[in-house]
Amino acid sequence: MDFTLRILPFIFLFLLSCTHLSAPTRQLASLDTTDSFTQLALWETTANGAGERSAELFDLEHYEIPLRYLSQDLAEGLDPRIRDSLIFEKDGEAYVRWVVNPEDTVWRYDIEEFLRAKNLSAEYHTYFKGHLTASRSVLVHNPANGAKFSLKVSTNMTAGIWRDKRQGWDDAKQIRQISDMAKTVTEKMKLTTAVFMEEPMAMGIPELEQAFVVRSLNDVPENKFFYLPAFSAIHEAEGARIAKLNGAENIADFWNENLNRPLARALAEFAAYTGFTYDSPHSQNFLVELDLNYKPTGRIVLRDFGDSYLSPDFIENTVHRELLLSWPRHNIMTNHFNMSIGLTNGNTTPEWLKDSIADWGDDFFDEFEEKFSKITGVSLENLQSRRIGEHSNFDYAFHKGYFRKKYLIGDPSWKEFFKQAPCFSGAPIDIERCNSISIKNRIDLSCSTLLYFLL
Repeated sequence: MDFTLRILPFIFLFLLSCTHLSAPTRQLASLDTTDSFTQLALWETTANGAGERSAELFDLEHYEIPLRYLSQDLAEGLDPRIRDSLIFEKDGEAYVRWVVNPEDTVWRYDIEEFLRAKNLSAEYHTYFKGHLTASRSVLVHNPANGAKFSLKVSTNMTAGIWRDKRQGWDDAKQIRQISDMAKTVTEKMKLTTAVFMEEPMAMGIPELEQAFVVRSLNDVPENKFFYLPAFSAIHEAEGARIAKLNGAENIADFWNENLNRPLARALAEFAAYTGFTYDSPHSQNFLVELDLNYKPTGRIVLRDFGDSYLSPDFIENTVHRELLLSWPRHNIMTNHFNMSIGLTNGNTTPEWLKDSIADWGDDFFDEFEEKFSKITGVSLENLQSRRIGEHSNFDYAFHKGYFRKKYLIGDPSWKEFFKQAPCFSGAPIDIERCNSISIKNRIDLSCSTLLYFLL
Protein backbone atom coordinates (compact mmCIF):
# COMPACT_ATOMS: atom_id res chain seq x y z
CA MET A 1 0.00 0.00 0.00
CA ASP A 2 2.77 2.44 0.95
CA PHE A 3 4.57 1.68 -2.33
CA THR A 4 1.39 2.36 -4.34
CA LEU A 5 0.86 5.69 -2.60
CA ARG A 6 4.47 6.68 -3.23
CA ILE A 7 4.33 6.04 -6.97
CA LEU A 8 0.84 7.50 -7.60
CA PRO A 9 2.15 11.08 -8.09
CA PHE A 10 4.68 9.83 -10.62
CA ILE A 11 2.01 7.89 -12.51
CA PHE A 12 -0.20 11.01 -12.58
CA LEU A 13 2.62 13.14 -13.96
CA PHE A 14 3.44 10.42 -16.46
CA LEU A 15 -0.16 10.22 -17.73
CA LEU A 16 -0.28 13.99 -17.96
CA SER A 17 2.90 14.16 -20.03
CA CYS A 18 2.55 11.10 -22.22
CA THR A 19 -0.29 12.69 -24.20
CA HIS A 20 2.44 14.80 -25.78
CA LEU A 21 4.61 11.88 -26.90
CA SER A 22 5.90 12.28 -30.43
CA ALA A 23 9.01 11.86 -32.51
CA PRO A 24 11.95 13.97 -31.30
CA THR A 25 11.92 17.42 -32.87
CA ARG A 26 14.91 18.30 -35.02
CA GLN A 27 15.86 21.90 -34.40
CA LEU A 28 16.29 23.62 -37.74
CA ALA A 29 18.81 26.31 -38.50
CA SER A 30 17.43 29.74 -39.27
CA LEU A 31 16.76 29.96 -42.97
CA ASP A 32 19.30 31.77 -45.07
CA THR A 33 19.75 32.66 -48.75
CA THR A 34 22.44 29.99 -49.13
CA ASP A 35 21.35 27.21 -51.50
CA SER A 36 21.95 23.84 -49.85
CA PHE A 37 21.32 22.01 -53.14
CA THR A 38 24.08 23.90 -54.94
CA GLN A 39 26.40 23.55 -51.95
CA LEU A 40 25.89 19.77 -51.98
CA ALA A 41 26.81 19.72 -55.68
CA LEU A 42 29.94 21.76 -55.01
CA TRP A 43 31.09 19.40 -52.28
CA GLU A 44 30.28 16.33 -54.35
CA THR A 45 32.35 17.51 -57.30
CA THR A 46 35.12 19.76 -55.98
CA ALA A 47 35.83 18.47 -52.45
CA ASN A 48 36.23 14.84 -53.38
CA GLY A 49 39.62 13.21 -52.85
CA ALA A 50 38.77 10.57 -55.47
CA GLY A 51 38.79 13.17 -58.26
CA GLU A 52 37.36 16.60 -59.02
CA ARG A 53 34.63 17.19 -61.59
CA SER A 54 32.62 20.07 -63.00
CA ALA A 55 30.13 21.61 -60.60
CA GLU A 56 28.24 23.44 -63.35
CA LEU A 57 24.47 23.19 -63.74
CA PHE A 58 23.58 21.69 -67.12
CA ASP A 59 20.63 20.45 -69.16
CA LEU A 60 19.88 16.79 -68.49
CA GLU A 61 18.80 14.67 -71.42
CA HIS A 62 16.12 12.00 -71.20
CA TYR A 63 14.07 9.58 -73.26
CA GLU A 64 10.28 9.69 -73.20
CA ILE A 65 9.08 6.11 -72.73
CA PRO A 66 5.44 4.97 -72.44
CA LEU A 67 4.85 3.76 -68.89
CA ARG A 68 3.25 0.53 -70.16
CA TYR A 69 6.68 -0.68 -71.31
CA LEU A 70 8.24 -0.23 -67.87
CA SER A 71 8.03 -1.79 -64.43
CA GLN A 72 7.59 0.52 -61.48
CA ASP A 73 7.92 0.47 -57.71
CA LEU A 74 6.65 3.61 -55.99
CA ALA A 75 6.50 4.22 -52.26
CA GLU A 76 3.35 5.27 -50.52
CA GLY A 77 3.72 8.94 -49.73
CA LEU A 78 6.03 9.61 -52.69
CA ASP A 79 6.36 13.39 -53.07
CA PRO A 80 3.87 14.23 -55.83
CA ARG A 81 6.29 16.81 -57.23
CA ILE A 82 8.84 14.05 -57.83
CA ARG A 83 6.25 11.71 -59.32
CA ASP A 84 4.88 14.42 -61.61
CA SER A 85 8.41 15.33 -62.64
CA LEU A 86 9.11 11.85 -63.96
CA ILE A 87 5.66 10.57 -64.98
CA PHE A 88 3.59 12.77 -67.26
CA GLU A 89 0.81 12.48 -69.82
CA LYS A 90 1.26 12.88 -73.56
CA ASP A 91 -1.40 12.21 -76.20
CA GLY A 92 -3.62 10.66 -73.53
CA GLU A 93 -0.98 8.17 -72.36
CA ALA A 94 1.33 8.07 -69.33
CA TYR A 95 5.01 8.53 -70.18
CA VAL A 96 8.20 8.40 -68.12
CA ARG A 97 11.16 10.74 -68.43
CA TRP A 98 14.07 8.30 -68.36
CA VAL A 99 17.09 10.46 -67.52
CA VAL A 100 20.42 9.64 -69.21
CA ASN A 101 23.63 10.02 -67.27
CA PRO A 102 25.58 12.63 -69.29
CA GLU A 103 28.85 10.72 -68.98
CA ASP A 104 27.51 7.34 -70.04
CA THR A 105 28.77 6.02 -73.38
CA VAL A 106 27.54 2.42 -73.08
CA TRP A 107 24.29 1.68 -71.28
CA ARG A 108 22.15 4.31 -73.02
CA TYR A 109 22.58 2.48 -76.31
CA ASP A 110 20.95 -0.66 -74.92
CA ILE A 111 17.92 1.48 -74.12
CA GLU A 112 17.96 3.06 -77.57
CA GLU A 113 18.01 -0.40 -79.14
CA PHE A 114 15.11 -1.44 -76.91
CA LEU A 115 13.08 1.60 -77.94
CA ARG A 116 13.67 1.09 -81.64
CA ALA A 117 12.75 -2.58 -81.36
CA LYS A 118 9.40 -1.43 -79.93
CA ASN A 119 8.99 1.18 -82.73
CA LEU A 120 9.34 3.93 -80.14
CA SER A 121 11.22 7.20 -80.44
CA ALA A 122 14.80 7.22 -79.16
CA GLU A 123 14.97 11.01 -79.42
CA TYR A 124 16.64 12.94 -76.60
CA HIS A 125 14.60 15.59 -74.78
CA THR A 126 15.54 18.19 -72.18
CA TYR A 127 13.38 19.21 -69.24
CA PHE A 128 15.53 18.98 -66.09
CA LYS A 129 18.62 20.82 -64.88
CA GLY A 130 21.29 18.75 -63.19
CA HIS A 131 24.62 18.51 -61.41
CA LEU A 132 27.14 15.69 -61.47
CA THR A 133 28.09 14.03 -58.18
CA ALA A 134 31.05 11.95 -57.03
CA SER A 135 29.25 8.79 -58.17
CA ARG A 136 26.82 7.67 -60.89
CA SER A 137 24.00 9.70 -59.33
CA VAL A 138 22.97 13.06 -60.69
CA LEU A 139 21.33 15.85 -58.71
CA VAL A 140 18.13 16.79 -60.51
CA HIS A 141 16.17 20.04 -60.44
CA ASN A 142 12.77 20.46 -62.08
CA PRO A 143 12.43 24.20 -62.75
CA ALA A 144 8.72 23.77 -63.51
CA ASN A 145 7.59 22.63 -60.05
CA GLY A 146 10.72 23.14 -57.93
CA ALA A 147 11.32 19.45 -57.19
CA LYS A 148 14.92 18.56 -56.30
CA PHE A 149 16.11 14.99 -55.89
CA SER A 150 18.94 12.60 -56.64
CA LEU A 151 18.64 10.04 -59.42
CA LYS A 152 20.77 6.94 -59.86
CA VAL A 153 21.06 5.55 -63.39
CA SER A 154 23.53 3.39 -65.30
CA THR A 155 26.83 4.81 -66.50
CA ASN A 156 30.23 3.45 -67.45
CA MET A 157 31.99 6.60 -66.19
CA THR A 158 32.13 7.98 -62.66
CA ALA A 159 34.69 9.70 -60.46
CA GLY A 160 37.30 7.70 -58.61
CA ILE A 161 37.80 3.95 -58.70
CA TRP A 162 34.14 3.07 -59.26
CA ARG A 163 33.84 3.15 -63.04
CA ASP A 164 31.32 0.94 -64.79
CA LYS A 165 28.13 1.17 -62.71
CA ARG A 166 25.02 -0.34 -64.23
CA GLN A 167 21.84 0.23 -62.25
CA GLY A 168 19.95 -3.05 -62.49
CA TRP A 169 16.24 -3.64 -61.96
CA ASP A 170 16.74 -6.49 -59.46
CA ASP A 171 19.01 -4.23 -57.38
CA ALA A 172 16.48 -1.39 -57.68
CA LYS A 173 13.72 -3.58 -56.24
CA GLN A 174 15.94 -4.54 -53.30
CA ILE A 175 16.74 -0.88 -52.70
CA ARG A 176 13.05 -0.08 -52.61
CA GLN A 177 12.35 -2.86 -50.11
CA ILE A 178 14.98 -1.76 -47.63
CA SER A 179 14.05 1.89 -48.14
CA ASP A 180 10.45 1.15 -47.13
CA MET A 181 11.75 -0.70 -44.08
CA ALA A 182 13.91 2.30 -43.17
CA LYS A 183 10.88 4.57 -43.52
CA THR A 184 8.94 2.43 -41.03
CA VAL A 185 11.86 2.62 -38.63
CA THR A 186 11.95 6.41 -38.96
CA GLU A 187 8.25 6.62 -38.08
CA LYS A 188 8.30 4.17 -35.17
CA MET A 189 11.73 4.07 -33.54
CA LYS A 190 13.98 6.53 -31.71
CA LEU A 191 16.70 7.80 -34.02
CA THR A 192 18.97 10.15 -32.12
CA THR A 193 21.82 10.16 -34.63
CA ALA A 194 20.85 8.47 -37.91
CA VAL A 195 18.93 10.25 -40.66
CA PHE A 196 17.83 8.04 -43.56
CA MET A 197 17.73 9.17 -47.18
CA GLU A 198 14.75 7.29 -48.57
CA GLU A 199 14.71 5.93 -52.10
CA PRO A 200 10.97 6.13 -52.82
CA MET A 201 10.80 5.43 -56.56
CA ALA A 202 12.26 2.99 -59.06
CA MET A 203 11.48 2.39 -62.72
CA GLY A 204 12.89 -0.52 -64.68
CA ILE A 205 13.23 -2.37 -67.95
CA PRO A 206 13.52 -5.93 -66.64
CA GLU A 207 14.50 -7.49 -69.97
CA LEU A 208 17.53 -5.20 -70.08
CA GLU A 209 18.21 -5.45 -66.33
CA GLN A 210 18.31 -1.65 -66.27
CA ALA A 211 16.59 0.79 -63.96
CA PHE A 212 16.75 4.18 -62.35
CA VAL A 213 16.28 4.88 -58.64
CA VAL A 214 15.16 8.17 -57.11
CA ARG A 215 16.64 9.24 -53.79
CA SER A 216 15.10 11.91 -51.57
CA LEU A 217 17.30 14.81 -50.51
CA ASN A 218 15.34 15.27 -47.27
CA ASP A 219 15.81 18.82 -45.96
CA VAL A 220 18.25 20.00 -48.64
CA PRO A 221 15.67 21.40 -51.12
CA GLU A 222 14.20 23.63 -48.40
CA ASN A 223 17.63 24.92 -47.31
CA LYS A 224 17.14 23.70 -43.74
CA PHE A 225 20.53 22.04 -43.44
CA PHE A 226 23.75 21.44 -45.33
CA TYR A 227 24.60 17.83 -46.10
CA LEU A 228 28.38 17.48 -46.15
CA PRO A 229 29.56 14.24 -47.81
CA ALA A 230 31.88 12.28 -45.54
CA PHE A 231 34.56 12.36 -48.24
CA SER A 232 34.42 16.16 -48.11
CA ALA A 233 34.79 16.11 -44.32
CA ILE A 234 38.03 14.15 -44.75
CA HIS A 235 39.13 16.24 -47.74
CA GLU A 236 42.58 17.76 -47.21
CA ALA A 237 41.46 21.37 -47.67
CA GLU A 238 37.68 21.43 -47.15
CA GLY A 239 37.75 19.27 -44.03
CA ALA A 240 40.34 21.57 -42.52
CA ARG A 241 38.40 24.69 -43.53
CA ILE A 242 35.15 23.61 -41.88
CA ALA A 243 36.93 22.36 -38.77
CA LYS A 244 38.65 25.74 -38.37
CA LEU A 245 35.34 27.57 -38.95
CA ASN A 246 34.17 25.73 -35.85
CA GLY A 247 37.22 26.80 -33.87
CA ALA A 248 39.02 23.46 -34.00
CA GLU A 249 42.74 23.34 -33.33
CA ASN A 250 43.16 19.64 -34.10
CA ILE A 251 41.37 18.76 -37.35
CA ALA A 252 41.54 15.00 -36.89
CA ASP A 253 40.07 15.25 -33.38
CA PHE A 254 37.29 17.51 -34.64
CA TRP A 255 36.17 15.05 -37.32
CA ASN A 256 36.59 12.10 -34.98
CA GLU A 257 34.02 13.72 -32.70
CA ASN A 258 31.76 15.04 -35.48
CA LEU A 259 31.99 12.33 -38.15
CA ASN A 260 33.60 9.08 -36.97
CA ARG A 261 31.97 8.65 -33.56
CA PRO A 262 28.48 9.89 -34.60
CA LEU A 263 28.67 7.63 -37.66
CA ALA A 264 29.29 4.65 -35.36
CA ARG A 265 26.16 5.56 -33.38
CA ALA A 266 24.13 6.04 -36.56
CA LEU A 267 25.20 2.65 -37.91
CA ALA A 268 24.34 1.08 -34.55
CA GLU A 269 20.80 2.45 -34.89
CA PHE A 270 20.60 1.22 -38.48
CA ALA A 271 21.77 -2.28 -37.53
CA ALA A 272 19.60 -2.52 -34.41
CA TYR A 273 16.38 -1.49 -36.12
CA THR A 274 16.78 -3.17 -39.52
CA GLY A 275 19.13 -6.13 -39.12
CA PHE A 276 21.28 -4.73 -41.93
CA THR A 277 24.87 -3.55 -42.01
CA TYR A 278 26.67 -1.90 -44.91
CA ASP A 279 28.67 -4.11 -47.26
CA SER A 280 30.80 -1.17 -48.50
CA PRO A 281 30.64 1.53 -45.82
CA HIS A 282 32.91 4.02 -47.58
CA SER A 283 32.66 7.78 -47.41
CA GLN A 284 30.27 8.16 -50.38
CA ASN A 285 27.49 6.55 -48.35
CA PHE A 286 27.42 9.01 -45.46
CA LEU A 287 26.89 12.74 -45.00
CA VAL A 288 27.36 15.01 -41.99
CA GLU A 289 24.37 17.19 -41.23
CA LEU A 290 25.44 20.82 -40.67
CA ASP A 291 23.36 23.81 -39.73
CA LEU A 292 23.56 26.84 -41.96
CA ASN A 293 26.52 28.13 -39.95
CA TYR A 294 28.47 24.97 -40.90
CA LYS A 295 28.20 23.60 -37.38
CA PRO A 296 27.66 19.80 -37.13
CA THR A 297 24.30 18.92 -35.58
CA GLY A 298 25.46 15.52 -34.34
CA ARG A 299 23.38 13.65 -36.92
CA ILE A 300 24.68 11.55 -39.79
CA VAL A 301 22.75 10.98 -43.02
CA LEU A 302 22.83 7.41 -44.37
CA ARG A 303 22.22 6.70 -48.05
CA ASP A 304 22.46 3.83 -50.54
CA PHE A 305 21.14 0.91 -48.49
CA GLY A 306 21.04 -1.61 -51.33
CA ASP A 307 24.64 -2.73 -50.94
CA SER A 308 24.17 -4.25 -47.49
CA TYR A 309 24.58 -7.42 -45.45
CA LEU A 310 21.36 -8.95 -44.10
CA SER A 311 20.98 -10.84 -40.83
CA PRO A 312 18.61 -13.76 -41.44
CA ASP A 313 18.26 -14.33 -37.69
CA PHE A 314 16.74 -10.85 -37.42
CA ILE A 315 14.82 -10.58 -40.69
CA GLU A 316 13.07 -13.96 -40.47
CA ASN A 317 11.24 -12.71 -37.36
CA THR A 318 9.89 -9.58 -39.07
CA VAL A 319 7.24 -8.76 -41.67
CA HIS A 320 10.13 -8.19 -44.09
CA ARG A 321 11.10 -11.87 -44.20
CA GLU A 322 10.45 -11.98 -47.97
CA LEU A 323 13.78 -10.19 -48.32
CA LEU A 324 15.44 -13.52 -47.58
CA LEU A 325 14.13 -14.83 -50.90
CA SER A 326 15.58 -12.04 -53.03
CA TRP A 327 18.71 -10.91 -51.18
CA PRO A 328 22.04 -12.02 -52.73
CA ARG A 329 23.31 -15.15 -50.98
CA HIS A 330 26.81 -13.72 -50.51
CA ASN A 331 25.34 -10.78 -48.57
CA ILE A 332 23.47 -12.85 -45.98
CA MET A 333 25.26 -13.06 -42.61
CA THR A 334 24.92 -16.64 -41.42
CA ASN A 335 25.98 -17.38 -37.82
CA HIS A 336 27.62 -13.99 -37.39
CA PHE A 337 27.06 -10.23 -37.60
CA ASN A 338 29.45 -8.01 -39.56
CA MET A 339 30.36 -4.39 -38.97
CA SER A 340 32.96 -2.42 -40.87
CA ILE A 341 33.93 1.14 -41.70
CA GLY A 342 36.15 2.42 -44.51
CA LEU A 343 36.05 6.19 -44.67
CA THR A 344 39.33 6.31 -46.60
CA ASN A 345 38.52 3.46 -49.00
CA GLY A 346 38.66 4.73 -52.59
CA ASN A 347 39.74 8.13 -51.34
CA THR A 348 42.90 10.09 -50.60
CA THR A 349 43.77 10.14 -46.90
CA PRO A 350 44.53 13.73 -45.83
CA GLU A 351 47.83 14.44 -44.14
CA TRP A 352 46.07 15.59 -40.99
CA LEU A 353 44.40 12.17 -40.60
CA LYS A 354 47.25 9.74 -41.37
CA ASP A 355 48.58 9.56 -37.82
CA SER A 356 45.10 9.12 -36.33
CA ILE A 357 43.46 6.57 -38.61
CA ALA A 358 44.15 3.59 -36.30
CA ASP A 359 42.72 5.50 -33.34
CA TRP A 360 39.64 6.27 -35.43
CA GLY A 361 39.14 2.54 -35.95
CA ASP A 362 39.26 1.84 -32.22
CA ASP A 363 37.01 4.80 -31.42
CA PHE A 364 34.49 3.76 -34.07
CA PHE A 365 34.05 0.27 -32.62
CA ASP A 366 34.02 1.51 -29.03
CA GLU A 367 31.20 3.88 -29.93
CA PHE A 368 29.32 1.38 -32.08
CA GLU A 369 29.40 -1.38 -29.50
CA GLU A 370 28.30 0.85 -26.64
CA LYS A 371 25.37 2.26 -28.64
CA PHE A 372 24.34 -1.08 -30.13
CA SER A 373 24.38 -2.74 -26.72
CA LYS A 374 22.37 0.09 -25.17
CA ILE A 375 19.66 -0.15 -27.84
CA THR A 376 19.44 -3.93 -28.18
CA GLY A 377 20.49 -5.40 -24.84
CA VAL A 378 23.19 -7.47 -26.56
CA SER A 379 25.98 -8.00 -24.04
CA LEU A 380 28.63 -5.29 -24.27
CA GLU A 381 31.16 -7.75 -22.90
CA ASN A 382 30.33 -10.11 -25.76
CA LEU A 383 30.73 -7.34 -28.34
CA GLN A 384 34.08 -6.29 -26.91
CA SER A 385 35.39 -9.83 -26.40
CA ARG A 386 37.84 -9.85 -29.34
CA ARG A 387 40.01 -6.94 -30.30
CA ILE A 388 42.77 -6.00 -32.71
CA GLY A 389 45.55 -8.50 -33.27
CA GLU A 390 43.38 -11.58 -33.76
CA HIS A 391 43.36 -11.16 -37.54
CA SER A 392 43.46 -14.89 -38.23
CA ASN A 393 39.88 -15.21 -37.03
CA PHE A 394 38.81 -12.05 -38.87
CA ASP A 395 37.59 -10.69 -35.54
CA TYR A 396 39.00 -7.21 -35.94
CA ALA A 397 41.12 -6.34 -38.94
CA PHE A 398 42.20 -3.44 -41.14
CA HIS A 399 42.11 -4.46 -44.79
CA LYS A 400 41.93 -2.39 -48.01
CA GLY A 401 40.94 0.76 -46.16
CA TYR A 402 38.31 -0.95 -43.99
CA PHE A 403 38.24 -1.70 -40.30
CA ARG A 404 36.16 -4.85 -39.96
CA LYS A 405 34.79 -6.81 -37.06
CA LYS A 406 32.90 -10.10 -37.11
CA TYR A 407 30.60 -10.73 -34.15
CA LEU A 408 29.65 -14.27 -33.16
CA ILE A 409 25.98 -14.52 -32.23
CA GLY A 410 25.82 -17.53 -29.92
CA ASP A 411 25.46 -15.47 -26.74
CA PRO A 412 21.93 -15.61 -25.20
CA SER A 413 21.65 -11.81 -25.44
CA TRP A 414 21.94 -12.05 -29.25
CA LYS A 415 19.18 -14.68 -29.27
CA GLU A 416 16.90 -12.41 -27.26
CA PHE A 417 17.64 -9.50 -29.60
CA PHE A 418 16.67 -11.57 -32.64
CA LYS A 419 13.50 -12.71 -30.87
CA GLN A 420 12.61 -9.06 -30.32
CA ALA A 421 13.18 -8.18 -34.01
CA PRO A 422 9.50 -7.31 -34.71
CA CYS A 423 9.53 -4.89 -31.79
CA PHE A 424 12.79 -3.25 -32.93
CA SER A 425 11.78 -2.98 -36.61
CA GLY A 426 8.60 -0.99 -36.03
CA ALA A 427 5.91 -3.68 -36.10
CA PRO A 428 2.74 -3.00 -34.07
CA ILE A 429 3.53 -3.30 -30.39
CA ASP A 430 2.70 -6.67 -28.82
CA ILE A 431 2.97 -6.31 -25.05
CA GLU A 432 3.06 -10.09 -24.67
CA ARG A 433 6.17 -10.31 -26.88
CA CYS A 434 8.00 -6.99 -26.73
CA ASN A 435 10.27 -6.58 -23.73
CA SER A 436 11.11 -3.34 -21.95
CA ILE A 437 14.41 -2.96 -23.86
CA SER A 438 12.68 -2.81 -27.23
CA ILE A 439 9.75 -0.76 -25.94
CA LYS A 440 11.98 2.03 -24.64
CA ASN A 441 13.18 2.62 -28.21
CA ARG A 442 9.69 3.24 -29.60
CA ILE A 443 8.22 6.68 -30.33
CA ASP A 444 4.71 5.38 -31.16
CA LEU A 445 3.74 4.33 -27.65
CA SER A 446 0.29 4.72 -26.16
CA CYS A 447 -0.05 5.75 -22.54
CA SER A 448 -1.58 2.38 -21.67
CA THR A 449 1.42 0.52 -23.09
CA LEU A 450 3.90 2.65 -21.19
CA LEU A 451 1.90 2.30 -18.01
CA TYR A 452 1.86 -1.50 -18.44
CA PHE A 453 5.65 -1.59 -18.48
CA LEU A 454 5.95 0.97 -15.69
CA LEU A 455 3.86 -1.16 -13.35
